[in-house]
Amino acid sequence: MTRFIKNIIVIPIVIITTGSVFAQVDFIYYSGGYNLSETNLDGLNYFINSYNDQRTHLTRNLNEINLTHGFTVSGGIIIAKNLVIDIGFTQRRGYSYSDETLQGDQPYKRELLARINTIGIGIGKYIFWKDGYKLLVGSNIDFGKVVLRTRLYNTNDQTVPGYADVGAEFGPDFENNNNLIAVTPYAQFSYTPWGKQFEIVIKPYYQFQTKESYFEYVNQAWNPHTYQNDSPEATKNFVNSFGIQLKLNVLMGIDLEYPSVNHNIIIL
Repeated sequence: MTRFIKNIIVIPIVIITTGSVFAQVDFIYYSGGYNLSETNLDGLNYFINSYNDQRTHLTRNLNEINLTHGFTVSGGIIIAKNLVIDIGFTQRRGYSYSDETLQGDQPYKRELLARINTIGIGIGKYIFWKDGYKLLVGSNIDFGKVVLRTRLYNTNDQTVPGYADVGAEFGPDFENNNNLIAVTPYAQFSYTPWGKQFEIVIKPYYQFQTKESYFEYVNQAWNPHTYQNDSPEATKNFVNSFGIQLKLNVLMGIDLEYPSVNHNIIIL
């Protein structure tokens, strides 16, 4: 309880003591749009090709996953028409499926969904700001996870089962621990066709992962008799991505006035 009270006291003091910085804020903004990226999933694709090679009952092979896409949302502040601080969420998904003949020539479908969702915190600087056009460069630190989900079902059935994590049916030994920490430099070009409040944004980026993702657990779950013949190095890689976002920004001008205060943070 003492710690809780301490935090309640500290938070408003921090906000007040940083008031002179936020007094320079010109805009807050909200942004939403769509993301498309080419994603390096070589470790997963090695397993996909192995899956196809070991099954003679496939009438359609499981394709490699290289392209991911999904929505993106963010929000932040623009300080003195110079700096941007923001936080955002980006969804990226890749999909593949195979057609298979199982259980007495029954038609089955295997679906594989790769999901890479990240939350990013970033800072950027405007290279130029003119009426109608802006150019911003910056970088984010992103946190997320690579999650693989699958389902297998008879296409003659009227109901389709939901997705389940790959390997979940085999117990906790197959738990997916592919957490991501990434650095994402970007450039952002903004065009303002309808006054100052709305912007059309094009944002190319490159996302560098700081640790490798391991897909051996997928190989072990789906190829239990042969996975030991494959090099573990072949089923892991850095899940880096080159992508582009197309977004709409909504800007709201603000005028914050704070009293002059001491810039020290007091911990009680």
